[in-house]
Amino acid sequence: MSNSLYRDMRLAARALIRRPTFTATIVVTLALGISIALIMLSVTDILFLRPPKGVQSPGSVVRVYFTQIYPGLGSNTQQATSYPQFLSVQAGTHSFSDAAA
Repeated sequence: MSNSLYRDMRLAARALIRRPTFTATIVVTLALGISIALIMLSVTDILFLRPPKGVQSPGSVVRVYFTQIYPGLGSNTQQATSYPQFLSVQAGTHSFSDAAA
């Protein structure tokens, strides 16, 4: 370590020792920030990066969309489905091994 860096570190340590309330505030703020970042990373990992539990081959999972065609007006694709629509897909399809919602 260079001499000036060593002196700066000693000066910073002495300043923090002289002001314990400020030091405690810094430590608590850093602890909260690191904790929140870790929690968000864990939630992101569980929800978006890992395959869902019970899925044998995640590469074969598909998403089904419903498209309503209005003559002369175009079409509307729905990303959300109702429970009756889901039940009709689950009962009426033979292309999938299973359906989940």
